[in-house]
Amino acid sequence: MKAHLAEKQGKVRGEFWEELGRQPALLRAWESLSAGQAVTLGGVCGSARSLLVGHLLLSQPGPVLVVTSDRQAMESWEDDLGFWFSWWPVGCAPRTDSGPAAAASSRTPHLLPLPHLETLPYEDKEPTVEIRRARGLVRRFLLSRSTEPSAIVAPIRAVMKRQVPDEFLLRHVLSVRARERLEREKFASRLVDDGYEWAELVSGPGQFSVRGGIMDVFPITEERPVRIELFGDDVESLRSFDVETQRSVGPLDEVVILPANELRLTALAEKEGVPLVTLLDLLPPGTRVVLDRAEQLEAEAGRVSEPGAENVPSAQPAFGRRNPGGTGAARKTVSHRPAGGGGAGAARGRDLVRLLDR
Repeated sequence: MKAHLAEKQGKVRGEFWEELGRQPALLRAWESLSAGQAVTLGGVCGSARSLLVGHLLLSQPGPVLVVTSDRQAMESWEDDLGFWFSWWPVGCAPRTDSGPAAAASSRTPHLLPLPHLETLPYEDKEPTVEIRRARGLVRRFLLSRSTEPSAIVAPIRAVMKRQVPDEFLLRHVLSVRARERLEREKFASRLVDDGYEWAELVSGPGQFSVRGGIMDVFPITEERPVRIELFGDDVESLRSFDVETQRSVGPLDEVVILPANELRLTALAEKEGVPLVTLLDLLPPGTRVVLDRAEQLEAEAGRVSEPGAENVPSAQPAFGRRNPGGTGAARKTVSHRPAGGGGAGAARGRDLVRLLDR
């Protein structure tokens, strides 16, 4: 009975996305996007906006960045995309007028919200663990350079926020493998430098504890903490464990630990003279950028670019005003200027979709 119901639900979902893919206006829009033209879609309201992004991910698999005006809009997009992803067809590719879409994918996309740090300039206050974890998950995904279907949803302040480049971040990523050597004191010192807090008993992300030959670490990007059992300076075993019961869940071959304090890392990079970058510099190749309520974003970008509007007082990126019709618009529709006036990300173009209320 359950199998029959699941099969029927899968068929309904497939037909839903298939019918959406037959809409002529949508077909023309995605064809223009594939040809390197910026696309403007007007009169798109409510959850229809996220539905269009869902279909874009289904028909043209790959990463998408959705830029919103603020965190409230980001959370609304997160909820809406989460719903459409729950309706993702299984083993059913959408069709076009010319037959099945060759590039279509039925793999449910990753959904990655990227909140802003929400700290005022020069304010001596760390972001919440939830915000640091969400931002860490995005950086981990970007480090993988994955081109899998994915939706990063971020308010424009988070997109324009200066952060450390991948090369600098990787210098501060810790890796522990089973049956390798680990200097306990040096490792604990590195954890503190990377923003992890000592606790008697690990209870949440960003914490670690040391009890004799056992070190517990809760990486900022992981669902569960990790227990490192040492015999002298040798890693005897690595296991994830349940934070409530403290019981082992399963063995691990390796654990990768990203820094837990982004502000501290950024300050260190600036002290060392490392040019900072924005999210646009870190996106995988072929990432499409969707501007939600593009007319509002241009005004918000101007406010964010004012002196003192960011924690990092360096040059700000700019979202350029382009031809609203999208006719003949080239890939260089979103432009930004990395700190230091250069770098690989300078004036890098992205396939662009502008969503307008009217």
